[in-house]
Parts: sequence; structure tokens; C-alpha cells
Amino acid sequence: METIRTSVRRSSSVITLIIALIALGFSPLAADETASAPLPSFNFRFWGLDLMHTSLLKGPLPWGALEFTGASGGGIIERNYFRLADGSRRPEAITWPGFSPPTGGEELTTLTADLWLRLTQYLDAGSHFRAFAYARSRLVRNIAADSLVIPTLFTVGLPEAQGTFENSLAGGFGYTSMAKPSGDWSRKGVRADICYEWSYELYPEDLSTAFVHEISAEFSLFLPLYSSDSLRLVIADHALASALLGGTIPEQRLSSLGGNRYLPFNALGGIVRGVDDNAADGRLKAANNIELALFFPGLFKGIVVPGVLIFFDAGIADDGAFGSDPGTLRLSTGGALTVEAFGFYLYGGGALNVLTGRPEPYVGIGTHF
Repeated sequence: METIRTSVRRSSSVITLIIALIALGFSPLAADETASAPLPSFNFRFWGLDLMHTSLLKGPLPWGALEFTGASGGGIIERNYFRLADGSRRPEAITWPGFSPPTGGEELTTLTADLWLRLTQYLDAGSHFRAFAYARSRLVRNIAADSLVIPTLFTVGLPEAQGTFENSLAGGFGYTSMAKPSGDWSRKGVRADICYEWSYELYPEDLSTAFVHEISAEFSLFLPLYSSDSLRLVIADHALASALLGGTIPEQRLSSLGGNRYLPFNALGGIVRGVDDNAADGRLKAANNIELALFFPGLFKGIVVPGVLIFFDAGIADDGAFGSDPGTLRLSTGGALTVEAFGFYLYGGGALNVLTGRPEPYVGIGTHF
């Protein structure tokens, strides 16, 4: 069992390795792997409900405000397990499988319930610098997507195979100059966070436990390049990296990419569009998103704002043991038509996995980051 003190001592080497992984991401390397059978591609949290509320109060410090955010929800996720029975990495399909039913032993139906509470104290009169702390509880239950097929995860003897009950405490510091005059895509400014999260993992299958430590850093930039009454052109950049420390890391954490957020990304596949959710897992993960968005004049007295979005994504992970793994490099590009109305953001288009040439639809509700 790792201790918090051991994790802190290792943090500097972890951060160095994250930087090295990001640098390696610019090298055009891809794994020489045999493609797996086609698998369902739409694995986002669709059947469920999430509620979030934020309140801004006058804080105990005379120069800053106190912000309270609470979120709760749950859902059903159809997802894949990207490890073989021997623990080696299983590649994604090289062609988009469409809406086909499960075809192998890698598919899971995951039931989740989440609770997230965050307290943020701004430290200056302009509410730029802040300290934050949050608590998270997550219950995960895995069942077979096909009652006639035993999922691969269930056959490898991991205590978390059937699911986990996770409770976390975290804290960190951040900076923001973000302004959002009207709607998500009129944002401008920067936002940055660095945080540490301690998690207690309970595996109901055999009542065993584990402790996990995560160090993460996240940065977002929204820069208007041109703005007028008829057109608005914005470039956005988003980077997120995290390191998981501990004697054992459950599958559910290896295949997530966290940070100061209610719902983590689903490994590199959750943040690099055009890649299967939960693909390219690991203890170390780093990714970057670049978006170029063009917005047109609002319709119906400005209620509906149409737009066009082009994106470029990249990500890379380790081999699961803090070693470099060029085979986890993921690159994608794509675009979408967008509509913003009443604070909701809808988009539909396509994404292309650059290394495999695999195209797939890209649809969703809400912003990617």
C-alpha cells in the first residue's frame, strides 16, 4: 500500500514523465497491432440524468467570494474493456462498427451513481485566484452486455471486475480570467487548475480495499480571433494530464482521466474524439484539444446561434507501469455543425482517427471541455 508521503516524493518524477509523454506525442508512431472485432462505438453516458447547481456567496475573506457547487446523478453506460485476459492492451476496431450488437467478451453494461460537492474560495477581489476542495462518491456496477457471453473483465480475477464503491477527497489551486457574456461558446479567457485527489476504493465482490492518489493539471484557453455583429471566430485549446499513484489501481480509474471535474473523461478515448471510450488506459495520461469555431448571426432574435466547429485532438498514455508506450498515441480530427439555444449546445458531424483512418459520427449535447 502506497502512502501519501511516498506519492508526494514521486510526484516530481511523475510530472517529468508526463512532459516526456506529451513530447513523444509529436512523434508519428503507431502500434503494430491486430485489430479486434467490431465493437459498438457510442459509449457515452446517455441513459441517465445529472443535476448540477452552483451558488456564489460572500466568503469569509473580505476580498473574495465563496462558491458552492453540488452535482449528482447516474446512468447506464455501454462500454468496452480494452485489456486481454493476460493483461495486455487490446486495440480498438479499425472500422466503425455502427450500431451493431455486442460481438465479443469485452462489452460491459455499467451502472453508475455519482455525488460531487465542491467548495471554492476565491482569493482576490477580482475572483481570479482560488483554492478549492471537493468530495466525490461513485458507485459502479458492471454486468454483462450480453447475457450469453462472460465479459473478459470478469475472467481475469480482478477484485473490481463486478464494480467499485469509491469515496474521494481532493484539493487544489487554480486561476481563471474566464468570461462568459452569453452562452457557452461566447467564452473568452483562460482557466488553469492543479489538484491532488485521495480515493478509498472498496470492492464489494470480496470486500477488499485500495488507496489511489491522483495528481492532475488542466488548462483551457478561449481566444476570440474576430468578433462582429455578423461573425465570431474563436480558437480554443484544452490540455489535461494526470498521474495515478498507488499499490493497485482499479480498472475503472485506469480507464478514466480526471481533474477538477464532476465526471472524468473515459481514458484517452473519452477526450480524443474518434477513439473508443475507455481506450488507451494507463496510470499516466495526457491529452490536448484544439478547436476552431465560427459562429453566425443569431436566429429568432438571437435565441438560436448556428456555427461550425473544426477540431484537432492528440493524446498519449503510459504502459500501465509508468513506462513510455508509443502505441498509445492517438490523433484525431473532425468537424461538426453546431447550434446553441437557451444555454444548451448541440452538435453533429464526424471524427477521423488519423492513425487508423477510421471515421465515425460525432454527435452530442454540451461542450467537449
